[in-house]
Amino acid sequence: MQSNQKVKAGIIFAGYVLAGLCSAPFHRVEAIEKGTSEVYFLFSYSRQTVTVDGTEVVDPIHSIVLSGTYGYFLTPLIEPSIGLAGSYMRQGSEDTMIVELVPGVLLNVTTLSDVLVPYVGGRIGVAYVDLGGGEVGFIWNLGGGLRYLVTKNVSFNFEVGYKQYILDTDGKTTRFDFIPVSAGISFLF
Repeated sequence: MQSNQKVKAGIIFAGYVLAGLCSAPFHRVEAIEKGTSEVYFLFSYSRQTVTVDGTEVVDPIHSIVLSGTYGYFLTPLIEPSIGLAGSYMRQGSEDTMIVELVPGVLLNVTTLSDVLVPYVGGRIGVAYVDLGGGEVGFIWNLGGGLRYLVTKNVSFNFEVGYKQYILDTDGKTTRFDFIPVSAGISFLF
């Protein structure tokens, strides 16, 4: 495909997405119902700080996270979930990989709008952190977000929160603190 054709295809695709987003409020999508399942995928970026035994490490760490989560609506407001995420962190010339398994609960406020669904939630779980030999640590996060229902079965999600990993390595407690900003897509069925 020539460069000019790629640009045209990109403009047409962006136009379809924009038209869908602009027309979604007129679809009047029904509120999320009890018994609905959800699979969602998020991409996150953050700049974080690291504390070892109470002393902050000077160099900041940049991280990206890709996650997949399954949730089930017990009621239109309560959605327990289980998620799996992979993180890549870089500090100076060193990099680290993290794998997380985190169950959690989201509280959805479906009464504000049929299309915009704000939510808050928390997660707690375990993380495998590749620091040399690899360590298993504790992870928790709190946050909130906004689900934009494009159709009854597809939504775009935007989240922000506070996340912390706590590791005990060689008798030292290492803490990773960060505020991830996330965007993604979910499928409801």
